[in-house]
Amino acid sequence: MLMGYEEAKWAGALDYLKQDADESLEIIRLARLTTYNILKTLPDEVFTHSAIHPEHSYVGTSTGQIFFSRDAGDHWELLADYLPPVLSVETAIL
Repeated sequence: MLMGYEEAKWAGALDYLKQDADESLEIIRLARLTTYNILKTLPDEVFTHSAIHPEHSYVGTSTGQIFFSRDAGDHWELLADYLPPVLSVETAIL
């Protein structure tokens, strides 16, 4: 699972202003490399995302859940559970 973080708190905890610039850049480089190495191992299907409205989003998981957000991803509701792996979510207006 990839976790989000609050950039300002992260930077404050690392206290960049007191660090050597080269050391700070190395931290960023390693963080980006680690993220890249994780992401490149994932199948393309995990990045599939559909939406009807810019603030309305649906996301399917490889563990069989479908989630819906009405507020651009700030809050998520579980719509379905115990499905086979959800590789893609498509929506339609009926």
